[in-house]
Amino acid sequence: MDHEYIDQLAHLLAGTRVAEITVRRGDRSVTVRRNLVAPAGSAGPPPAAATWAETSETPTMVPLLAPAAAAAAPAGTEAHLPLPSPNGSAALVATGEPEEPETVIVEARRVGFFHRHAAEGAEPAMAVGDWVAPGQVLGSVESMKVFDEFVAPSGGVVIGVFVAEGEAVEYGQPLVHLELCEAPGEQPAAAEGTDA
Repeated sequence: MDHEYIDQLAHLLAGTRVAEITVRRGDRSVTVRRNLVAPAGSAGPPPAAATWAETSETPTMVPLLAPAAAAAAPAGTEAHLPLPSPNGSAALVATGEPEEPETVIVEARRVGFFHRHAAEGAEPAMAVGDWVAPGQVLGSVESMKVFDEFVAPSGGVVIGVFVAEGEAVEYGQPLVHLELCEAPGEQPAAAEGTDA
């Protein structure tokens, strides 16, 4: 990384509310920090300073929030200011950030043994990846041969089962993780936990 590139980073940082950025290329990295305390009577954004550090990490680009571009971007998007390339080119890009999916964790209402079925000998009620309807039985917690069913609070896709079949569970222990969605065609972002 040359001094011109570092100057470009400092210039980009000065036009934002970001306090610090770090760029890594090969075994070198540069950190550009903005002094957030301006001297009395000074006008304009605080100056930026650069420091070098040796690293062994791979090249990384850090997205910077660009306030002016964020105001001009369509609703539901964020504007990012990419770091300049070594040849000096940089451009503002408005990117749509995916919304975090809404999820819910179904917990045990009693102490007992976890089962994926509602009654002894019944077929499993769900598995990771299944879409479940609101109120659908997900399984049961057995205590003294009494099966207490637990249901999906709303429609969604099972993205995690936290306990194995027959495992002892405590009151309030997480059992099943659901990603809420309206229709079976909507797929979850990623599965987690185990499908025990």
